[in-house]
Amino acid sequence: MNTTVICNKTFQMSCADGLTINFSSSDESKNCQNACPQKCETIDYQINSYRALYPTNYYSQILYNFSLSKGLNISYNDIGKSFAKVNVYYNSMEYTKTQQTISMDPSTLFSSIFGTINFCLGMNIFTVVEIFELLVFLISLLESNFNSKTRVLNVDF
Repeated sequence: MNTTVICNKTFQMSCADGLTINFSSSDESKNCQNACPQKCETIDYQINSYRALYPTNYYSQILYNFSLSKGLNISYNDIGKSFAKVNVYYNSMEYTKTQQTISMDPSTLFSSIFGTINFCLGMNIFTVVEIFELLVFLISLLESNFNSKTRVLNVDF
């Protein structure tokens, strides 16, 4: 029976580490950091580690007797080096959610622009309409005066 190693984790990790180091030291990584948007989702864990004597003397004796009953050749002194207990827990259940939203929609943008114009020039839509109305009135007045001057009067003698 032939056994073939499908995955050599040590080789893969050394290859990935080399690629990561080459990329992070190149100019391309700086361009990528400037061009990429802010992270949408990240998970950060605060790591705390505590140490305690494990296994206890009482539990070491139980493990030693169990290993003897299974025919394992482990000395009593090696039990403390061979077993570990790991507790994983969250320090807190808090999380921070970051969302990217548009700051102004088109109607808010136009409102802001025309509000600024109104503030700076003291104009609003009614003032613009009144100016337009005045121009129409002046044009019609000039037109009527022009027509009255060019009119031929018939005078009988």
